[in-house]
Amino acid sequence: MIYAQQGKSLNGSVPYGYMRDPHDKHRYAINPDTAPIVKRIFEMSASGSGSYTIAKTLTLEKIPTPMEYTKGVYTGVEWRNPNITRMLRNRAYIGCKVANKHTKPSFKSKRVVQNDESQWIVVPNMHEPIVDEKLFELAQRRLPVKKRENTSKRENIFVGLVKCFDCGGSLGLAQRETGVVYFMCQKYRHFTVEKCTLHHIRYEDLYNLVLGGIRENADVVRKNEHRLEDFISESLSGRISKSQKSDRNALKKLTQRREELELIVSRLFEENVLGNMESERFYKMSARYETEIAEVNLRINSLEANLKTEADYETKYRQFVELMRQYIDVEELDANMLNNLIERIDVHQGEGRKPNRIQQVDIHYRLIDEGLTCLEN
Repeated sequence: MIYAQQGKSLNGSVPYGYMRDPHDKHRYAINPDTAPIVKRIFEMSASGSGSYTIAKTLTLEKIPTPMEYTKGVYTGVEWRNPNITRMLRNRAYIGCKVANKHTKPSFKSKRVVQNDESQWIVVPNMHEPIVDEKLFELAQRRLPVKKRENTSKRENIFVGLVKCFDCGGSLGLAQRETGVVYFMCQKYRHFTVEKCTLHHIRYEDLYNLVLGGIRENADVVRKNEHRLEDFISESLSGRISKSQKSDRNALKKLTQRREELELIVSRLFEENVLGNMESERFYKMSARYETEIAEVNLRINSLEANLKTEADYETKYRQFVELMRQYIDVEELDANMLNNLIERIDVHQGEGRKPNRIQQVDIHYRLIDEGLTCLEN
């Protein structure tokens, strides 16, 4: 267990894309022959390709499988999509060592049981990563999405992102006899009003709406490009309410009070040891102060959590601004862009009939849900 917590490998297997470091048997070194293939697999997944498509592509290109590469002989064995999926989930490719994934019910048993992910031992920064965390995260977001062919025969770049506001289910792509391609709530489509109500939107309408939203955010960055740091500071300062400023002041006072209480308890203990205070009185006084310390710690933890949330938001806000700088001149959408920027798109039930039909659509961005806002000059 100690070896695992230190990130030291105790088995002979090395993930595809790596080789054993000749200078340290417990570390991996990047294999220049296979690491580019691993990176390409992640890039294909992040761009919307499923494990089956990736496996088929590698097979058609006659790229040796990990087993063939190890044996040094190419026999034309097909890549399998379960193996691709396992590779895409392997945190070794972002520099981590993962241990305690499996266990045995007892030392007498040969049966191996997979542990819950919460029991895994993950040690970061143990070797050079093949992919960065951003690419790894994008691949994880794409993995659970089922890539089935839709009836419209059109590529769905929104797959896995468009949700029904009321039931939370996915909106699938379909096509009317007139040729109009649209999204519709799958639960309503299969069960009608038993499961949900009619939530639908034309593909082109959603496409233009999302493209317009991304352009608006990118335009905010473009207009403030000459004063980007000031813009970020002003935007973030608008979130700092009086209560948050009060939290900082309260945290400072509570931290000082905790130090005072700990000093008092220490002195009480010293007085008791030296015989200058009766034990009964010592226990009563120390219990009272220990109770106050516990209460102060709870309040400090709560305030620190609130302030950490604000610090995390600032980091994400800056990341979102940098992302938007890449899309200032965007002309069209693609799956990679959507998964980079958007967490989900909620489609509400439309109200009224054309031409007066009202359709509400909520675009939830990944890093900052509401997107960017122009500041008043």
